[in-house]
Amino acid sequence: MTATDGLVPATRSPPSRRLIGIEGLRGLAALLVLFRHVGQYTSDPAETGLLGRLSEWSAHGLTLFFVLSGFLLYRPYAKAILARQELPSTRRYAANRLLRIYPGYVVVFVLVCLVFGLAALPGQPGAGEQTVGRLSDPATVVLDLSLLHTYVPGYLLTGITPAWSLTAELTFYVVLPLLAVAAAALAARWVGPTVAITAAPAALVVLGLASTAVSVAAQRGLTDAERVAFAWGPTWTAVWDRSLLAQADLFGYGMLVAVLVTVAGRRSGPSWRPGAFVLAALALPALLPLLVVDEQFGARVMGLAAAALLAGVVLPSRHDRGGDTLLARCLDWSPIRYLGLISYSVYLWHVPVIWGMERHSLTFGDDAGGLLLNTGVTAVIVVGLSTVTYFLVERPALARQVPWRRAPRDRPPSGPPAPFLDPPAPSPDAGRQVRRRRPASRP
Repeated sequence: MTATDGLVPATRSPPSRRLIGIEGLRGLAALLVLFRHVGQYTSDPAETGLLGRLSEWSAHGLTLFFVLSGFLLYRPYAKAILARQELPSTRRYAANRLLRIYPGYVVVFVLVCLVFGLAALPGQPGAGEQTVGRLSDPATVVLDLSLLHTYVPGYLLTGITPAWSLTAELTFYVVLPLLAVAAAALAARWVGPTVAITAAPAALVVLGLASTAVSVAAQRGLTDAERVAFAWGPTWTAVWDRSLLAQADLFGYGMLVAVLVTVAGRRSGPSWRPGAFVLAALALPALLPLLVVDEQFGARVMGLAAAALLAGVVLPSRHDRGGDTLLARCLDWSPIRYLGLISYSVYLWHVPVIWGMERHSLTFGDDAGGLLLNTGVTAVIVVGLSTVTYFLVERPALARQVPWRRAPRDRPPSGPPAPFLDPPAPSPDAGRQVRRRRPASRP
């Protein structure tokens, strides 16, 4: 599950230009994922009632993470294409993505899997009790450290189990610049820039929905155990179901929000927020029947709901920042914003902490009350560990990032300058007076 821009914050922005509410959305997603896994590993669904059902739905915190990644990473490309400017630097983009993903992951992986012995061991069928211990197989260690394990049947849920989603994230990171280049080529030769920047996310949405339809059709007639093995077991179908192919539409929904925000930011007049909300209000009920057709289609509906929530935070903005709604201000509450700041570490630490609590008999029962207590204790421990790894590992790595958006070279051929464009960097002499020598007069 993770930014990772959902899971993983995007390239740092100055405080005055940050999107208010985005860190809060990350914090909300992290809480949901934590609540889901506490319920999964410490509670009995027959004893938790409605609270247990809410815990199951909290798995869609990962859906929100994927949607956030699509929005945050595609937005600079959409802005550049719409303004007919040079695309952001792929080299800097790649370096920043590696700095964001790997330092924190490698440190937590070594501690969890090689020191504390709280890793998921290979050979699991994808259901039932998870065997936990210290990784000793070199192949497993290499695959997990490189985040290639999701591509190999039998290794999907090894090491830090939620890290399977990081493989989908990394694949998206590779595909995104290629989609941007294709969109820029479309805008230059065949269609307008607005259509071009919409085509890329539309393609991912179609790909994800088609993959889901094929997966659902392939599982018809299977028993519950066979369906679990199909989606999570040591099978090639599980590799397919956890890959970008099956998650593509979730990233695409976030990219579509980036298109809406970018286009709205270049237009004057009334806010697009009411119209967007009306569209969401009409679209979501039409898709609700999919919730009862199949769980996988239900995730697609939740992806749209996550995109609508994201739009409610960022779309009102006309000045490259959110915050003019009650929703955005609530999400900017300091505790939830801080949780978003450390959300990547939270994502990596929470399942090993749950397993450590179970190993040392620190859980409080499997009923609804126990679920609440277990969630609270887990959250306290995880936030403490995540704070340490964020400030000692993640933050120093983030400090090495460089802006991957090039300074604009061209202006749009018509219309006012785009308000979403990043301003040029100030000159070294900005803010101080410079005495200029008067030219010598000619004789």
